[in-house]
Amino acid sequence: CVFKPEDRLRYTSIILFFRIAVNQVRSLLLPANLLMASHGGLEQVHAKVLSLLHGVGPQVLMHRWAGQGLPATRPAGGLRAETIVAGGRVIPSVLALAQDGHREEFARVCPEALPAIVVAGDPRYDRIVASLPLRQAYRRALGVTPAQRLVFVSSTWGPRSLLGRHPDLLLRLAQELHARDHRIVVALHPSTWSWHGRRQVAAWHTDCMRLGVQLLPPEEGWGAALVAADQVIGDYGSVTSYGAALGAPVVLAAFPDDDVLPGSPSAMMGGTASRLELTRPLRAQLDAAARPLCPEQSAVFGARLTSRPGESAAILRRIMYGLLDLPEPAEPAVVERLPLPEALR
Repeated sequence: CVFKPEDRLRYTSIILFFRIAVNQVRSLLLPANLLMASHGGLEQVHAKVLSLLHGVGPQVLMHRWAGQGLPATRPAGGLRAETIVAGGRVIPSVLALAQDGHREEFARVCPEALPAIVVAGDPRYDRIVASLPLRQAYRRALGVTPAQRLVFVSSTWGPRSLLGRHPDLLLRLAQELHARDHRIVVALHPSTWSWHGRRQVAAWHTDCMRLGVQLLPPEEGWGAALVAADQVIGDYGSVTSYGAALGAPVVLAAFPDDDVLPGSPSAMMGGTASRLELTRPLRAQLDAAARPLCPEQSAVFGARLTSRPGESAAILRRIMYGLLDLPEPAEPAVVERLPLPEALR
């Protein structure tokens, strides 16, 4: 569990440290029927497991390990049989996928898991789409004036990410984009915050924030900021793909072409989005790439993110109540809109 004690106040669900969940569920001291999680160590939990994909699903090939052995085919992150099957059993009771194409990919890698697979759509994308009517409210919350262009910067984690490749990019943007007509909002992958710590991440970007850059906390805010954005600067991460599905003009500042999974949303984005050249002035490049995607283009991206648009809340609720052996409520499942974004102070 990566939550700090004070984080428990932000959530209405019960949060347990992993060792407690393993020991108490195994010894039947905790009558748990449902555990929602990604992968890693879940074979130790004796409970019904609902597994959800990370982000928009498999997008990047894993690093090839160092060593003297012959090179072999690299698996995609999140698309490995050893994370789904362990000890002769399929770990998740239900493996919820966002897209019909994901079913085919998982069936190829781990055919034993096919009976557990349900295509349930993308709950985050559904919430983002439901929040589109709040675009102006989000812009006001971020302090965007009618004369300003909101430039949203997204970086996933690791050495191949935007900030992993170009740690000085945010400062350059703050220096080259005049605050009179630009507002820069930044979302970093939660793993960056978890690995380095909130104080360290904030300290690295103190100079940027003094120049007006707004850094969003890892818990919430990036979805609303994406709805509010006029332009997205990103990398191969999921947030950049969400931006393209909304029709925002996307500029890629870091993109490991050889490491991206062919056929993924990220691969499609890599073939269409503009590339930022760090050896040239940034303002002119962003101006030249500021035209939004046409509705047909954004619809293609959206179709690659979910095969059940607007349905994820209903499908996932039905799955969870079924795993809990409880009757589902009669009222329809609600797709909640995203809260107003609030940058770090």
